[in-house]
Formats: sequence, C-alpha cells, structure tokens
Amino acid sequence: MGLQVSQVFQLFGEVLYPPGEPLMRKFVPKSTLPPEARGAACWTLGHLKAAQPDEQLAAAFAARIADVAGPNPENDLVRTMTAISLGRMKSESQIQTLRTFAEQHGPIDTVGLGCLWAIEQITGEPMETIETLTFGVSGWFLQPQFR
Repeated sequence: MGLQVSQVFQLFGEVLYPPGEPLMRKFVPKSTLPPEARGAACWTLGHLKAAQPDEQLAAAFAARIADVAGPNPENDLVRTMTAISLGRMKSESQIQTLRTFAEQHGPIDTVGLGCLWAIEQITGEPMETIETLTFGVSGWFLQPQFR
C-alpha cells in the first residue's frame, strides 16, 4: 500500500494539486504509516508550498529531521524529504536545524545531502562537494590476463 500511496502523492506534487494537502499533512507526524508514503507526502507539500514558507509545516518538518533519539528514530527517507521541502519552501526559520544535521551527516548520506541542498536553496551558499572515488578489486581466481 505504501508504494501506491507514494505514487499518488508524487503525482499530486508533479501536477501541483492543492486539494490533496489536508490528506498529506496527516502523513507528516511520526506514525506507523508507510515511510514511502510519508516521504512522498512531505516532498509534495514542499512543492505545493514552494517559496511560500508555512511556519507550522516548517516546524513539523524540522521536528522530523531532528527526531534521531530513542529506540525508534525517524525514517531517513522522511528526514531527507522534509529537508528538501524546507529548502524548496525557502524556510529561513529552520536554517539552524538544517545546518546542525548537515554538519552531523555531511555529504555522504541522503539526509546530509538533503540538508546541504536545502541550505543552498535558502541562503545561496554552495553545497559542499565530495570527490568521486573509484574502487576496484583484483586478485580474483577468474581474471583476464593481459599480456
């Protein structure tokens, strides 16, 4: 069910369908609802509120990003999508939360990248970049021999 609801919510975001907003807001607080659907709802709400900060929604998104303590921390997909939506909304009031978790995660995982992207959208500060690493494994028993 979560993937199907996620697809519907993503469609709402692509076509900017405001009548879906009241339903999607129910998916923002932590719950047992599927994280795919919750993440899509948060992503879509960011599209619907692009460049129009909604302080109540921004505070709820920041709470999702910061929910890392205890035995049941927030799902990383939801955390990432709420960070991206804060950036899309240009929510200056939540910049400190974004900076805290961008520093904590860095550009190596999705939460950190979402926070860094949001900071860039809000402040214009360029995102931290990471160098591309190439990994190789050799020494396999079945390996081409080049002469």
